[in-house]
Amino acid sequence: MSHYVSHFNVRQTEGGPRYVQEGHFQNYTLTVATGYDAQRDTYPVHVYVQAQGGKKTKLGADLSADSVQDAYDRGFHYLQVWFNKKAAEG
Repeated sequence: MSHYVSHFNVRQTEGGPRYVQEGHFQNYTLTVATGYDAQRDTYPVHVYVQAQGGKKTKLGADLSADSVQDAYDRGFHYLQVWFNKKAAEG
């Protein structure tokens, strides 16, 4: 189990052709979505943030993974780095 599950209070919200996990951090809802891409033989990773009461925004992550779990790990790692950068910028 990824350490991001406890850090971001993550839960599975969709399964099937599209796999989604959502988590919460501070006043944000975090979403990582993936699904198998047979043409590229990979799992593209889509990362979203939504401030409380705000619009969901897709972050410009150009990530891919070897499995669903790898996609979640890469997506939540990207979010952790994004939040650290955001905090450093003030």
